[in-house]
Order: sequence, then structure tokens, then C-alpha cells
Amino acid sequence: MKKRYVMGFILLLFLAGIAGALTMRVYYRDRIDDAYIRLSGYKHLSIKIEKKKTISKQEIENAVMDQLTADNVYMIDKTSKVKKGDILNLSFQGYLDAEADRASMEQENYDLEIGSDTFIDGFEDGLIGKKPGTNIKMKLKFPDTYKNEVYAGQEVIFRVKLNYIKKRYTKDTLSDKIVKKNTSYKSVEDLYQSVKLELKETQEEEYRKKCVERIWKQLLKKTKVKKYNKEYLEEEGQKFDATYDDHAKELGVTSYEFISDYCGYSLKEYSKLREKESKQFTEKRMIAEAIAKKEHIEADSYDELLKKVEKMLLNETKHIYE
Repeated sequence: MKKRYVMGFILLLFLAGIAGALTMRVYYRDRIDDAYIRLSGYKHLSIKIEKKKTISKQEIENAVMDQLTADNVYMIDKTSKVKKGDILNLSFQGYLDAEADRASMEQENYDLEIGSDTFIDGFEDGLIGKKPGTNIKMKLKFPDTYKNEVYAGQEVIFRVKLNYIKKRYTKDTLSDKIVKKNTSYKSVEDLYQSVKLELKETQEEEYRKKCVERIWKQLLKKTKVKKYNKEYLEEEGQKFDATYDDHAKELGVTSYEFISDYCGYSLKEYSKLREKESKQFTEKRMIAEAIAKKEHIEADSYDELLKKVEKMLLNETKHIYE
């Protein structure tokens, strides 16, 4: 009896040793300990994520109509009365001097959304209830605070011709003929299938980005940084500065003016933010390159390498749906 007990105990120790060895082997396979970082368990992550929703027929139809609108494909309505929300095509002349032969301002075939308050007070309200083909004369006044000083506080006479109302197509009013004439698609079905595919691709990309974001959040938390790669820190700092410099140029201001006036940062706050962002991106790069080396992933550029590493991590990570 005693001998059987001893043999059983030895067997348990043996099995425990095998399990421990297997655990160590698995642990070692996704463990990194180099000159810069220490990280383990990058292949055994779990993330909570929302399930992808089924794209509804209404979402597809809305996207189709939005695309037609963006491509300036409308129905032309010349019989309905203008109402708020309509897109009205019109031509107008504006006279600051009622006796003048030449208009101070004019525009042909201008698309105006009624209710958008694009024009001065009274202009859009004066169009509501009128039908295309109507010629209207309106006497209005520019506000005293109008941005154009030449017009500010001035009385103006507008002569307006209502050309037509542009109405969005619906699934019931759209036809193969209209689609073929105004788009690159051969039929309504082709258009809908293309838009549906684009929506699915967009959904997939948004889902992938959310997953990758949560994976990196865990990796950065799990990683122990021994030291930062100085070359990478400098590069990330330069990228950070370049982003602010580009925004400043777009606005026609100096980098200092953009940082202080537009972003509201003091130079000290900007410096701290720069350091924080540079360290985070450097850490991410060190992790990605270390995993790539461990997994024998090769690429011609860092961006390509990052995509390959993230793809591997996505495949290895367990997704828990909320």
C-alpha cells in the first residue's frame, strides 16, 4: 500500500513536471527580453469588443442616396412650391445702388439649401412658397456686423430667378436608365451592391482598428521599458513637430502662434506632450520590431512591418464579444 502511494506521488510529480515544461515552453515562445524591453504573453491576449452589426437595408439605401447627392445626381422639379430643406437652384443679382445698371453681386445657377441661413436675413424666407420659373425682387439690408465691410449696413435689392428644385432620388424613383446615364454603374442593382460592399469594407476596417487599438493598449501596459531607442525618440519628436508645423502653414500662422493661440498650450505644456507622444510611439515601434524579430516577420518598411505584426496579433488574440 505504501509502495503504491509512493509510485502515485512520483507519477503526479512527473506529470506536473511535463505540464510545467510545456507551460515554460509556451511562455518562452511569446516572451521578449532584449536590450530595450521585457514583454511576455503577447500571443495570449484577450480583448472585449462589440460584435459587428448587420448592415440594414435602410443604411444601404441612405448611403446610395448620399452618394448620388455627392455626385450631383438629382431629380429636377419645376412644379412644386419651395419649402424649408429644399435645394433650390437659382440665379440672382444684387444691387447696392437701385439706379445702377450693373449689379454689385451676381451668380448664375447657384444651389441654395433653404433654411441653411447661407444668405442674409429675409433672403431664404422670401423664397419659401414660390414656384420655379418665378422672378422675385427683394429689398433687404446687410447686417452692420457683416464680414464684408463694403456691404455691412448697406441696403440691397436682390433680383432672383428660381430655376428648379433639386430633389433626392428614392429607391422607387431611381431607374436603371438614370443610373446608367449619371453614374459608372449599369443598373440600380449594381449601384446598390457596390455601396453595400463599400459599407462592409468600411465596417471591417473600423472593427479592425478598434481591435488593434485595444491590443496595443494591453501590450503597452504589459511591457517593461528598460531604455528608449534614442534614434526613434528623435524621429518621433520630429514627426510630432512636423504635424504642428503643417497645421500652422495651412492656417498661415507661425508654429508658435498655432501652438499658443489655436491649441492653447504653453511651450512647457507642448514640450511635455511632445515627450509623452514620442515615448509612446517609440515604445510601440520597439515592441513591433521585437515581436517581428521573434516571429521572423520581414518587411521593406516599418509601416509594412507594423501591419504584418498587427495581423499576426489579431489572429492570436481571443475576442470576447460584449
